[in-house]
Amino acid sequence: MTFRFEQGNAVALNEALNRGSMTEVGAAAYRTPNSRNNTRIGGPFRATGLFGKGNLIQGLVWSRYYAVDRKAGPLGGVGVPRAHLELPTGERFWLQAKGQSVWARRVNPPVAASPSASAEPNALQNSTRGWGRGQGILMGIMEGGAQALAQNWKDARWLEMALRLRIRDADLRLENRGATAPPPGNLAASHTCCNYTTYLGRIATCGEGRVLALTGKLPRFPRTREGEPVMTRSEVRYFSIVRYQMFAGSFFDMKDIVTLYGGLMDDEILVPAEGANKDWYIIAYSRKKDRPANATAANGVTWQDWGPRSEQVLQVRWINVMPDWYGPDFSPDPNNIPLHKLAWSDPRFDPSLIGQNTRDGFMKDHHILIHYMTRQQFEALGPKPDPRKIPHWNDR
Repeated sequence: MTFRFEQGNAVALNEALNRGSMTEVGAAAYRTPNSRNNTRIGGPFRATGLFGKGNLIQGLVWSRYYAVDRKAGPLGGVGVPRAHLELPTGERFWLQAKGQSVWARRVNPPVAASPSASAEPNALQNSTRGWGRGQGILMGIMEGGAQALAQNWKDARWLEMALRLRIRDADLRLENRGATAPPPGNLAASHTCCNYTTYLGRIATCGEGRVLALTGKLPRFPRTREGEPVMTRSEVRYFSIVRYQMFAGSFFDMKDIVTLYGGLMDDEILVPAEGANKDWYIIAYSRKKDRPANATAANGVTWQDWGPRSEQVLQVRWINVMPDWYGPDFSPDPNNIPLHKLAWSDPRFDPSLIGQNTRDGFMKDHHILIHYMTRQQFEALGPKPDPRKIPHWNDR
């Protein structure tokens, strides 16, 4: 796969300033040997694994564009990468399956939201619950299901211990990942995710007449969407909070999986530019009919429609590219918090780091608190609510 970077890209600038740094230092595995161009090599096929009888299918290449200049369009003003297969003898070609695959038919079609009845948070989404860190997609599925099962069998400590052991064993055997796996399998990032991204997630429910709010201190980020000439050093490269639906249908028929209900990226979140609450935010979610009167931009509140489905997944993308876009004192990345401390299935799991709904953990002010209340209670906060004085949680 080859692609062309425009002048100003961080990779190209790094190579121009320090010749050979992108090829000889660190021996980047994705570059062709002794190459100093923007060519990557990789395996063209992948196995379907335990859900697909182990058949080989075409591989996937994810090309991500973060916060590109608005005037340059969604692709940043450059063409999409061109891919080909190549034999050791130099012949280039491409193999394409006949007809449209199920995957191809799912690319970019409009997806209707799946409404649900009004509901309230369950025991796994209560006021004490904080965030989990993504340790891989398969691991997330296994740990999420196991926690729900263990919750229903509260007195069966043996069951929880057995589930944790089974998950660790499955992750090591199927993914070659886990705290006991050799590098890079013992890191938090998985091959199905972006290596630079720390994914924080939580299931959340917002019933009718309710407001679910998030507060915290926004990490500093580079502004890059309005033609800025310089990409400044910051605490993150990119930060976003998205909401999506999972498992409305069946995992195996892929019905309604990962329907995106809304997202907010760093420069869309309102924060004061100065004062005691500089960089602190309030994000309020509710149904349109339940929007509080004071949940407005004029009052410093970022409001978003929760949509028709009560239960959704909140996911934070916290992207660090070291050393220029990194906050070492509070970033929840695996350099600061190793895998075994945030994997629920590991006996050394420590929920006090990010797993509780409090700022007493590792991230301090940057930890995202979850608040839940009625519309009337949010309106009672008055104009310009203080993000550090929002009521913690009200189940009534």
